[in-house]
Amino acid sequence: MPQHATELGASPSIIGLYGSIYGAIQLFSSPIIGHIGDTHGRIPVLYFCLIIAASGYCISSLVTYSLLLLSLLRFVAGIFKHTQDLCRNCLADIAVKKEKTKAIGQFNALSNIGFIVGPAISGYISNWLGLATGISVCFFLCGVLFFLNAIMVWFILWPNAPSVMVLMKQNLKKREEKSLFARIMEIDWKVHSGLLLSRFLAAFAVLIYRSSFVLGVKNLYPHLTPAEVGYLVSYNGTLGLVIGLCIGSVSACTYYAGNEEKMQMHASLLIPVGFAIIAFSNNLSLMMAGMAILVVGTAVSRACGVILTTSRSRPNEAGKLLGLSASILSIARSAGPFVAGIAQEFSFAAPAYVSFVTSVLALLVYYSKVYRVHEPPVHEPPTLKDQ
Repeated sequence: MPQHATELGASPSIIGLYGSIYGAIQLFSSPIIGHIGDTHGRIPVLYFCLIIAASGYCISSLVTYSLLLLSLLRFVAGIFKHTQDLCRNCLADIAVKKEKTKAIGQFNALSNIGFIVGPAISGYISNWLGLATGISVCFFLCGVLFFLNAIMVWFILWPNAPSVMVLMKQNLKKREEKSLFARIMEIDWKVHSGLLLSRFLAAFAVLIYRSSFVLGVKNLYPHLTPAEVGYLVSYNGTLGLVIGLCIGSVSACTYYAGNEEKMQMHASLLIPVGFAIIAFSNNLSLMMAGMAILVVGTAVSRACGVILTTSRSRPNEAGKLLGLSASILSIARSAGPFVAGIAQEFSFAAPAYVSFVTSVLALLVYYSKVYRVHEPPVHEPPTLKDQ
């Protein structure tokens, strides 16, 4: 999409603004969707989000000639595309404590299959049909896949998960009906602020780099074709798949013994190391080595971040807290592309340096506010096994 926007006459700053729309909208929609999922069940909300997001992508395939219309349709995705967060929340609800890290890690690993296959397919389609037509076809295929996901939820997940719905209804009866704002104010921010801030800074660093990756690589290595750039993104996704499948085993090993705080600390160390190698690399091989280290850090950090957030939350608040966490990360999704666009106005290598500095700040915040302090009381969300 950044290359297509360039052909439409957009500057790096305008492309950054386009990329920021999605995150800016999710900043406000994430806690609302999380609250609705808490009160009405995550599976029905997941189904309707899939249907609406699919419609938005299909319509986008018809208006690829206008960056303005595409920007307006990004509002639809920003409001309703919360599918991965809702799925993670469902896993956090039903998985037993010892299996949480493994379940989230495997989910993230399976999600990475899309980042393996998707860029390779889109790069091939763009080479075959041309960039403009290729973008249109990719939007349409994306919409079709969302519709297929909705069909799977309707016929497979929804009918076969009545116990999940019963659990959510029981949890709803146990608490007073309060407004979303009132429930947000009840959060123990002393417990959660350090973790949320460090996750925001780490996500901000990663998103600055990722949102500038395609344009940066094309300008730093102009000999690469769109298909080859797609293969680089697929390489990133492949590493994420492998790491995601291994997270559960690593967490269960004697060294970590289920200590997600220690795993998160080591992941926070790897992220700035990866950015440093990428920022100072002078060839493609060294940059790919830095990407590998970065993927290890981000994959572990994503899984541990969800587990730490839910384990520190009070009963029946996991969805709301994860929704707020998603909103905070949406600030990064909104600001990251814009900052990357501004940085690329000066140099196409500048986003990597900004990401390195931001990831170091994330490491310092996590170490001082979470890792060094005593672990707060664990509020384990109820599971089906407890009922």
